[in-house]
Amino acid sequence: MRACRSSRFNLSHLSLAVVLGLTLLAAPRLAAAQAAESAADDAGASQPAEAPCTNPNLKPQERIDACTALIERDPNALSAYLNRAQAFLLTRQFDRALDDASEAIRRDPKSVRALFLRAGAYGKLHDFDRAIADYTAAIALQPKAAVLYNARAFAYLWKQDRARAIEDYTRAIALEPTDKHYLLRAIAYKLAGERDKAIADYRKALELNPDLDLARSSLAKLGGEPPANAALPAGDCSDSEVPLEARIAGCSALIAGGTLTGWTLKTAHCNLGYWLTDAQQYDRVIEASDAALKIDASWPCAYLNRGRAFYYKHDLDRALADYNETLRLDPRFHEALANRGTVYFDRKDFAHAIADYDAAIAIDATIPMYFSDRGNTRFRMSDYPAAIADQSRAIELDAHYARAYLLRGWAYMKVEDYAKAAADFAKVLELEPADTTAAEALDQARDYLANPEHAAADREQSGELSFEQHRRMVEKWRAPQ
Repeated sequence: MRACRSSRFNLSHLSLAVVLGLTLLAAPRLAAAQAAESAADDAGASQPAEAPCTNPNLKPQERIDACTALIERDPNALSAYLNRAQAFLLTRQFDRALDDASEAIRRDPKSVRALFLRAGAYGKLHDFDRAIADYTAAIALQPKAAVLYNARAFAYLWKQDRARAIEDYTRAIALEPTDKHYLLRAIAYKLAGERDKAIADYRKALELNPDLDLARSSLAKLGGEPPANAALPAGDCSDSEVPLEARIAGCSALIAGGTLTGWTLKTAHCNLGYWLTDAQQYDRVIEASDAALKIDASWPCAYLNRGRAFYYKHDLDRALADYNETLRLDPRFHEALANRGTVYFDRKDFAHAIADYDAAIAIDATIPMYFSDRGNTRFRMSDYPAAIADQSRAIELDAHYARAYLLRGWAYMKVEDYAKAAADFAKVLELEPADTTAAEALDQARDYLANPEHAAADREQSGELSFEQHRRMVEKWRAPQ
């Protein structure tokens, strides 16, 4: 079954905890902004919203400078300490954030925002007992603020007190039954080994927000099925085992049926775009992607599919623009990173290509093509040992990956290891008997082995392939089948 996003996207327990931390540690920014607008107990709440110290559109350092100037003019300006503490958190100056939040608490012990900010600073400094104490004090003052329970739960998780974390997430859900709160409790249940409860919460999170990819991938790892509104109806549109024409017809029929809405409709368009790319019907891919973007202009899959279509139409500028937009919306979409790397490769911008392949591999190191494409780029940069290493890794991941053998063979030719080059070219022909490029390369490698003077003469005459020749020769391995 193939949805728009690669099914290879996996998350470990560690990365779940990282995502959890990023989600919750961002909460002080949101809560602080909300408190600045609504907390009546904040003595500085009357500060004009357009003042630099309270202006969220300014860079954090600019806000720090403005708040410092305000404090110098008026040492009793409570809101200045609070806003500067928030800016210090954003710039990772946690000790200074702690000092400012503590000063605000000294001036107003009942300021929920000050307690929240100081707890956030304690959390950043891994002083979770004090963070919990401040969150608890804030909850006593504002017991209906879900974000406070949410944040305290994160501190409990750091202390591996999963039962209390789950209790706090449950309180947050009772106050605000949002997809994010169900997602976070599901993660806590998973860490606590309560699989069935984790599955139930992941399903609830998806029911509320079918676009929540983390819930979808985590649910799949646990063997759970998504709710009806977050899954395409069974059929050819999502079945990679049926013929390509049937997949395209299946997606087209689902879309034309008029029964799909929301996530399912977007995904049908995205799957259609993916299968049409495989069928090399690139104009139809663009049409399907545009239709998906009319439903949701921030749907990464649609930009990815359209970018692939533009790439295969050799419109590199538009392909790059779509991959950039995909990554703006989802910076960890590793397929978009790898595809953008290929655009940079074709532009001969090898440094940026390597950076994108590195980033894609850092997210998912199980995909042979990522290593092979990086190796191909290193070959063009004349770093042949590194190219060989990358193609070898691709072969370790997929022993039947003909392209990696071909490219490694060329790299072996460059380091004059003609025996290994010949073995690799022979392997390509074993996998792809009709490959004329490999056959010619094998003949040349065998000739060099038998007649070293031929190799020396060819090196003198520099038989280097032009970049355009090289691109054409490898492009067929990159094109969809």
